[in-house]
Amino acid sequence: MAAKEVSKKKYLKILNKRLRAEPSAPDGASFVFFPLGAKAKHATGVVSSDTRSKRELAVMAAIQRKAAEEFVVTGA
Repeated sequence: MAAKEVSKKKYLKILNKRLRAEPSAPDGASFVFFPLGAKAKHATGVVSSDTRSKRELAVMAAIQRKAAEEFVVTGA
């Protein structure tokens, strides 16, 4: 199955939606553009919005890894 093309903004929304749906996700966690405070046009990636434990980051990494298999980010 071919990966679906999405914008940076859409990809960030997908990650955060999946994070909220994950039962083992940390409360209040979210993905944000990197560098912190960057708009989609200037973002080079996504990171956790806050400092998290290794277990919490592992949950977030699993969500991002699965999404990266399904989507290709294009443009802003």
